[in-house]
Amino acid sequence: MTYPATWHPLRLLPGPRLVLLAPYVFIQAWYFQHEPSIHTFIGMPRSTVFAGESPIALNMPALSFMIFGVALAFEQPSDYLCHPNWMVAIRNRRSIRRFLEYLLLVLAYAAVFTIPHLAFSLLVITKADAASIIPGAWYAWWSLSVTLTIANIGYMTGNRAMGYLLAILPHLAIAGISGLWALLAEYVPHTAIPVWVPVLALFTCVSIAVNVFIFYHRDII
Repeated sequence: MTYPATWHPLRLLPGPRLVLLAPYVFIQAWYFQHEPSIHTFIGMPRSTVFAGESPIALNMPALSFMIFGVALAFEQPSDYLCHPNWMVAIRNRRSIRRFLEYLLLVLAYAAVFTIPHLAFSLLVITKADAASIIPGAWYAWWSLSVTLTIANIGYMTGNRAMGYLLAILPHLAIAGISGLWALLAEYVPHTAIPVWVPVLALFTCVSIAVNVFIFYHRDII
């Protein structure tokens, strides 16, 4: 398999990001003006409370956080992983160091995207419960990082549509299936660890394993 050589300097320009930021800022403004939860971070799903309440509508803020978080990355971590410095020897393109650097880029980007949301939430939301919101920010950061690595599978196999679909499906399921998040928010028996922690850990391990396999078995261009 080969990677499509689609990287170009336009991705580094602010224009495309501003186009995406405009609707996202609108969504954020709507959220913070309509009684935002003082206990739940914007990027964390919510469980329905009332009968007939739409889970997909309730979870639109969390869903938009993930969708725009992935979109605003503009595949730059994937570009770094798959389009190395051409002055480097071909054999070095598959080095574990490069893959680890890619993972660090993903984690750093997810943090840069998440931290301003956290800071703004703590500053703006009246009586915000930091003890509840901070774990939600941790979930959002971790979940966004894993989502980016899942999307990278499609990038590396030359099937972006498949990659993005696989990346967003878990979030759509959580947002749309009533009761699913309530189950994930429960604690593992005899512990204080939410169920979503081992679930995310499993997704992390599987995604990284698939990424590593593809990275080391791709055709040399």
